[in-house]
Amino acid sequence: MFTKSRLLDLREDISKAADRINLHVRKTPLEYSPWLSDIGKSKVYVKLESEQMTGSFKLRGAFNKLLTLKESNDEVFLTDGVITASTGNHGAATAYASSKVGTPVAIYVPKTTSSAKLKVVKQFGGTVKFHGEDCVEAEVTARSAAKESGMHFVSPYNDLVVVAGQGTIGVEIFEDLADVDAVFVSVGGGGLIGGIAAYLKSVKDAIKVTFDLCKYLVDEWILVSEEEIRKAVYQFMENHHKIVEGAAGVAIAAYLKEHERFQGQNVVIISCGANITMKRLKEVILQCD
Repeated sequence: MFTKSRLLDLREDISKAADRINLHVRKTPLEYSPWLSDIGKSKVYVKLESEQMTGSFKLRGAFNKLLTLKESNDEVFLTDGVITASTGNHGAATAYASSKVGTPVAIYVPKTTSSAKLKVVKQFGGTVKFHGEDCVEAEVTARSAAKESGMHFVSPYNDLVVVAGQGTIGVEIFEDLADVDAVFVSVGGGGLIGGIAAYLKSVKDAIKVTFDLCKYLVDEWILVSEEEIRKAVYQFMENHHKIVEGAAGVAIAAYLKEHERFQGQNVVIISCGANITMKRLKEVILQCD
């Protein structure tokens, strides 16, 4: 059960994480959006984690986890490195962070992983291990390998050290826009929204941020369709001249769908990543033109 006391502890962890990873990640822009502001008759800002190194917010959690292990002088970590499982942003982030921290990483992926995703992981120095036909099988195997070897498994979301790293986005938002009223965040495993909400709700409880941590902190959920996501990605390119991935499109689409309820407010939308394939990007353009 997540409590108010634990929330304050997590805020402290997030503040420490911000100091820890400061020299290793970008403080991404909080960009004002005339387009979205005009549509909703509000002041809308986009937090461009899509311009983070490796192209997503995942780098924050990966760096916080690895640097925390390094600070503890963990012998297994220092000699053998870490294990993780991912077919996308988390794998690339962990590989990049590992190369900078100076420790090896083994990344378990399904046999069906696209060559484009493998290329990104390998270029940052990760060792790829194939197992299973989907992400679940790969993760189960990776966790088992970590347990048997005594190595650390770096979860993309189910780890409060990783969550604290993602929560540093909340620190930056509050530094740049202390009077923020609402934040739109796409949800996968919950680490991103959990971290951001944990910090922002601890410093300003009235902020609305749209499972234990998420159940305690998130005010409401908005569902969007594939078509709405596709249109949001296209319209963001058209109006901001920036490329974002589908997960970022989710948060943009949610605001576009519910903008009338946020009239007159200061709204932040998290653009969580930009790692979209050229094939998918072409499909979006063809379907929306």
